[in-house]
Amino acid sequence: MSQAAKNIPKQIYKPLMSQLSQGIETADFTKPDSVAWVDVEKGSRPARLPSEYTPSDRIVTELFHVDNQPSKVSETYQKLDPVQSLAGKFNEETSSIDLSWSYGNTDGISFRIAASIDGGEMRELTTTKETSVEITNVDPGASYEFAVVVISDDDNTANSEPATVMVQAPGSLEQENPEESEDGENQEEEGENTEGEGPPEENNEGDGQGNNDGNGNGQESDQGNGQGNGQDDGSDNTNDSENDGQNQDDGSGSDGDSGSDEEQPPAEEDQEQQDAA
Repeated sequence: MSQAAKNIPKQIYKPLMSQLSQGIETADFTKPDSVAWVDVEKGSRPARLPSEYTPSDRIVTELFHVDNQPSKVSETYQKLDPVQSLAGKFNEETSSIDLSWSYGNTDGISFRIAASIDGGEMRELTTTKETSVEITNVDPGASYEFAVVVISDDDNTANSEPATVMVQAPGSLEQENPEESEDGENQEEEGENTEGEGPPEENNEGDGQGNNDGNGNGQESDQGNGQGNGQDDGSDNTNDSENDGQNQDDGSGSDGDSGSDEEQPPAEEDQEQQDAA
């Protein structure tokens, strides 16, 4: 008989018995002691006992003769081995965390990576078929716990036990050298203290005033701020009120001179006035 012909009896039996037993409490068939209920893995031929990793939705219960019960365990669903040599290291050049591990035959499997930050909830990050991964966007100073689980691509095998590793991120991704920072502060303070001060050649501002007889009292400070700006407002003892003789010497020579005034020759106009007198 063809497969279609074999299905004809149950196609007749189901609607017929549903109609005849409608509204009637029908007792189930009495199971003889020669048969027993056994849990087996669905779809296994011959029937196999489920393994501890067989999903619950893949387990069914069937009747078997007590002398012909299945005894072998199905190998369809097995637990995968965990990864080996899992290591994590912070990469200062890229400011990221590099994870790596080893595994045997990687055909038909993938690696699922999850992470917990500072003891928080473990969250899935990514899935890869490689045996290494780079974790970016690292929080400075955070403590990371990574878990790598081996999973089957066809869901026929249970996931492995997770392998974990701890990685501590540095407190700051741009750490400053304390000595350099302290030197920088000292230099900044020195810059503030010396603001406005220049070398003697630039800040020789003579403050000395030479009164009468052209004697400029040049004052030169120890800090190089030689001040020798002698102002001669003497009358040169000529009793000439028009001749002020205000010879101003800025005394800004770079050698920090004492600011002694040298009498300048009278101007041509002043000489004529003196001759007339």
